Amino acid sequence: MMKKDPAINTGFYHDKMPILMESPLYECLNIMPKPANLNIHFNACCPIDFMVKKFTYYNYVYFSQRDKKFLVSKKGCDKPGFVKTNQLR
Repeated sequence: MMKKDPAINTGFYHDKMPILMESPLYECLNIMPKPANLNIHFNACCPIDFMVKKFTYYNYVYFSQRDKKFLVSKKGCDKPGFVKTNQLR
């Protein structure tokens, strides 16, 4: 690809598309199945008891009892309903 277009990594995607589609790299990536882990959410990655035991001690983990969601933010959280998990313990 670099021999055909030394500036393949810059410019507009649609202008570079014909060169990209002819490359062996594109062929290899095109036949691969879509990775399922691209669509896994954080709270689906591990058992909830692990999350409760591990993450509820941190000062930057928040939980909303109404929404049943965790939020991790070292900058703090001003969303309504979210409380620090170490305060809930």
